[in-house]
Amino acid sequence: MKRKELNSFKNLSEKELFSKLTELQSKLETLKFDKKLAKLQNTAQIQQIRRDIARVLTILKEKKYDSNKN
Repeated sequence: MKRKELNSFKNLSEKELFSKLTELQSKLETLKFDKKLAKLQNTAQIQQIRRDIARVLTILKEKKYDSNKN
């Protein structure tokens, strides 16, 4: 994920972030399944998706903290 994408994620609403999180989690499941079937060529994709999921979760927690702070 590039820095521009990360900044665009920060501008999304919580509902949109949850939908993106669901999308990433389903993609991760698919990649893991493909890996077990030896269909996956680039195994680094799994690590990248996991990092993207962590980034989305971090942004969600930041938003939650900011809303509780105010």
